[in-house]
Amino acid sequence: MTTNISRFAELAGVFTATVSRALRGLPHVSETTRACVIKAAHTPSCSASPSASTLRSGRTGAIGFVVPFVDRWYFGKVVSGADPVLRALDLDVMLYHLGDERGRRRFFDGLPLRRRVDGVLVLSLNTTTDEVEALRTLDIPVAFVGVETVGFASVRIDDLEGAARLCATCCTSVTGRSA
Repeated sequence: MTTNISRFAELAGVFTATVSRALRGLPHVSETTRACVIKAAHTPSCSASPSASTLRSGRTGAIGFVVPFVDRWYFGKVVSGADPVLRALDLDVMLYHLGDERGRRRFFDGLPLRRRVDGVLVLSLNTTTDEVEALRTLDIPVAFVGVETVGFASVRIDDLEGAARLCATCCTSVTGRSA
């Protein structure tokens, strides 16, 4: 059951503004009052409304992962590798599976992650100019994994550099000389 801030205020015997300040760790709340608010917030029958918290703070506490396919090992490995890092930062993962062309169009036309995430990681997706522009309109950090996209942060493997190093290593072991 989600509880509104008025219920927390009632349980703690304070004003709703005080509840908000106490839960966000803002100054001008005594430690005694903060403890009462936190106790009220941890009452088993109560839980804070995520949407209300988002409205107040402007943050969702979630990072969106946009993946072309959820059933490929690579995408699962990237998400599971990022998950502990995000958890340590108290962030949740929201997964958007594009699937086929229809799913892709639906995603980029509607951008369902708008106002639902604080940042986006796009995994190995070659995007069109229109799709890149749609992502820019989100006005939150967007980064690409596996593909370099102009104007965005990206992480990828440099296959050309890797091939050159492998070739040099191979040539050295075959000829005994450095390439």
